[in-house]
Amino acid sequence: MTNTPWFKFYPSDFLAGTSGLTAAERGVYITVLALMYEYEGEVKLDHSRLARRCGVPSGSFKKILAALLDEGKLIQTDTGISNERAMREIADRQKHISTLRSGAAKTNAIKAEKKQQKQGSSLRLANADRDAYQIPDTDTTIDTDVSIDAEASKVSKEVKALWDRGVPFLVQCGTAEKSARSLIGKWIKDYGGKQVFEVFKAAKAAGTGDPVSYITKGLKSGSTNDNVADMVAVAAKKLKA
Repeated sequence: MTNTPWFKFYPSDFLAGTSGLTAAERGVYITVLALMYEYEGEVKLDHSRLARRCGVPSGSFKKILAALLDEGKLIQTDTGISNERAMREIADRQKHISTLRSGAAKTNAIKAEKKQQKQGSSLRLANADRDAYQIPDTDTTIDTDVSIDAEASKVSKEVKALWDRGVPFLVQCGTAEKSARSLIGKWIKDYGGKQVFEVFKAAKAAGTGDPVSYITKGLKSGSTNDNVADMVAVAAKKLKA
């Protein structure tokens, strides 16, 4: 049975084509046509079954069927009963449904690809944001000079050191852990890992009781100075004055 709950019906064509039929013949004719559309093809010639479906006695159905065959409204084949126009409409309907399904499949595939690309883009952005503020597993001390040939690797080590030792250092001096993480992330974003690392070293070496103020002033003092070491010296001098 078909999953399509409708078929084309042209009232004027039907009325014109059945004008010479009796009411019983019209009833059997439209019922048999509906069965063809329901099963999307010829109807098996079973007089008893078709008579029940059409709501007429078996003997009457045989006479009506014979009249419809003589009028050319129905065609008897080796496999059942058919109608030329109904077969064309069914073929067109199947082709139309196939086209719609193919188009829907292509549309869904495009949507799925766009969704996957969007998710991939969001994931890359999320990973980049996470990498900028994540706490690494590397155990690197903040008060030890980093000796790495590649400058990029050196900066990465310094950032890791800030997270490993910077957060505990600020917490030990009275800063809440959440605030410490937020401060370090903001400093790195605003001044770069290298500058923040150097100022942290100076703050720890100075033994200041208020490292947040010390580091903040030190970073601001050197925000336009390319020489980080000079910046730290200036900041330390100002804070000790």
